[in-house]
Amino acid sequence: MNDEFEIAFGTIVGTDHMKTFKNNQDAYAYKSGENYIVACVADGCGSSKYSEFGAKFGANFFVNAVANIIQSLSQNDINTLSQKENLRFPYFDDVRLDMLSNMRTLANSMGSDLNQIINDFFLFTMVATVITPWGTDIVSIGDGYTAVNGEEFDIEIPKTEDSILQNAPPYVAYNITGSKLYQKESESLKFSLIKSVNTTLLDSLLIGSDGLSKFEEIQNENIPGKKEIVGPLSQFWTKDNYFSNTDLIRRKLFMINKEKVRYDTNLKVLKKYQGLLNDDTTMIVIRRKRSKNSP
Repeated sequence: MNDEFEIAFGTIVGTDHMKTFKNNQDAYAYKSGENYIVACVADGCGSSKYSEFGAKFGANFFVNAVANIIQSLSQNDINTLSQKENLRFPYFDDVRLDMLSNMRTLANSMGSDLNQIINDFFLFTMVATVITPWGTDIVSIGDGYTAVNGEEFDIEIPKTEDSILQNAPPYVAYNITGSKLYQKESESLKFSLIKSVNTTLLDSLLIGSDGLSKFEEIQNENIPGKKEIVGPLSQFWTKDNYFSNTDLIRRKLFMINKEKVRYDTNLKVLKKYQGLLNDDTTMIVIRRKRSKNSP
């Protein structure tokens, strides 16, 4: 699929984590081959000590497990999948169960208190996509953000009063430990299908952590210390420069979140401009390649 689509990506630590000297707890991974593109963004639990570890594990495990399954499909399997109208990749639960098995083994090797290890290292949400010639799926466990052909979807925490009040997303690792809000193997702890589209109709796709939901609020604000405005989220799939230099997304997010101090010549005082993204913010953007003659 590399001949058809191009990929860009970026991540930055949120201002809340900067203030408390925490790492960026988001992670992302992608993998592409002749007949697939797989991408995943994982968002570690903000109150866990080392959830960036689990986020990196989850994102990388997902893309490699899915790629291995696709590479093992027979032509008969592909013919069958090509007839489906929704959920073109019906193996998400196999990937989830395999990931949990490996997670449990790894966690057990890290200490004797399984629940504590899971809570410290392995609480994360996931938003992912699988793109194949026979179809494209976007799925999630927990909250996040996605956009398909310019249509944006804020993936929210399941609508239970307690989870909203406690800001407690359904982390996939609760399938191992359970929690007060989510029972093991409940539907909230499995992949939910957000969108399924025919790949021939796919022009652009974004997946990201829930930090992206702030863009609608800040898009008309100035970048800290500059006259340039932030701009809409759509810039990341409509502007060619983000794909010609894949570090530009990170740079743009960094500018939006960099604290600036400037001297105000009118007021004759130093003014401090705060970063605008309080949460860690991560995205992977996939776009159909433009022809050289495209405007």
